[in-house]
Amino acid sequence: MSLRRATILLLVCGSLVVACDTTVEPFLQRFAPPVHVVDGFIDARADTQFVRIQKLRQTRTAPEAVLDEFVVTTRIDGGQEVVWQDAIVTLDDGSTGHQFSAPFAPGPGARIELSVSDADATTMLVTDVPSSPRLSQRSPTLNPVVVQPVQLVGLAARPPELTVTYEVEEPETSASHTFSFAYATPGRMALSAWEFDVFLTSDRNRIGLQLGRPQTDTLLVLNRVSVDFELLSTEWDEIDNEARPPGFFGSIGTYSLELQLNADIRDLLKVQ
Repeated sequence: MSLRRATILLLVCGSLVVACDTTVEPFLQRFAPPVHVVDGFIDARADTQFVRIQKLRQTRTAPEAVLDEFVVTTRIDGGQEVVWQDAIVTLDDGSTGHQFSAPFAPGPGARIELSVSDADATTMLVTDVPSSPRLSQRSPTLNPVVVQPVQLVGLAARPPELTVTYEVEEPETSASHTFSFAYATPGRMALSAWEFDVFLTSDRNRIGLQLGRPQTDTLLVLNRVSVDFELLSTEWDEIDNEARPPGFFGSIGTYSLELQLNADIRDLLKVQ
């Protein structure tokens, strides 16, 4: 896990109720009340979303946060509306707070509008799940090994985490296996796309070695090859900005784009 990714998860872990300091300080004088503090992010990898909510106060003698009553709703792409369910949770420091959950998993490019209301005011927040780039395959190198250049059209930088996933089947037993290899080596910019090389022969050899199959084996069935990655919404760019308002609300998109391998490439990889 990259340092940036670890920092992101630590900063918003309050929304997930994991073993970390999930305290949100609800006292801050430079913001005029009432202000709602939202901590969490929309995760396209999950089918249920979580956020923490507290009210920002100007006096330390204000009522306990657990007594606040919020109505939280989400509108997806301006249409479907989802009502979040409130739960009072105990944090690691012994305090209690509101954690809201809602059952939905947004797709690429979805606009998520979050509305937090109480007796005093309504706070509106918006995050856009990044749209999916288009996968483009350039002419591969076939000798002495198969290397497939891939472009993710529409990206200006390498995704934070990038893997190539192989779904294979052993015909003798019909056993299916999935292998994911991290591609941490730098890519390169190519016009309006991020380009990198998929080392198909190298990955094929690693799969055969892990399955204990001989190098001369030609029976392995390759069902699917995909480029898998995540993209962060623009809100993550400001997460280290100390001047930003308290709380955080952003989104993470997840993408799986399939590579197409023709018969010549499959023959060279010794797969069906």
